[in-house]
Amino acid sequence: MFSLARDGFPDPLLPELSKRLDLSSSTIVVCSGEIDCRVHLSSRLGDSLEFVSRYVSEVGELLHRLAAPRAVLVGPVPPSDAGLDNNDFPRTGTLAQRTAATLALEVALEDAVTSSGDRRLALLTLSRLLAGTMPTGLLPSFDLDGCHVNPAGATLVRTGV
Repeated sequence: MFSLARDGFPDPLLPELSKRLDLSSSTIVVCSGEIDCRVHLSSRLGDSLEFVSRYVSEVGELLHRLAAPRAVLVGPVPPSDAGLDNNDFPRTGTLAQRTAATLALEVALEDAVTSSGDRRLALLTLSRLLAGTMPTGLLPSFDLDGCHVNPAGATLVRTGV
């Protein structure tokens, strides 16, 4: 999410998508932020989340560039401690720190979407769906590998969109 806020969405694919697809009646689903929470924000819980409003603006710009009418911003996947440490999917901080970072990012997303005033944008936060009533990380029944959502979790997310 931070990189998209800083750099925008990559250009090489967008012209191709615009030429080949009619997106005028499509909802764009944007999933981002999990790496921010899993690796970067957990050790910087007091840092500013100002980049989130820029990210929301970039999603609005993406809609304009693709001529799509609506976007659903999907919040980060709740963190997990399941599985072994994996260099391809590193974790920083404790599960409690990563959970706090995820919840803080979800709040910042809610605030940014609301304050943008852009009625084309909707938000789906995943903690409410995948972490249970007391968010303490991704529920084991939805955990694939300690980082990704399994098919049961993916089905639940799709119904939320």
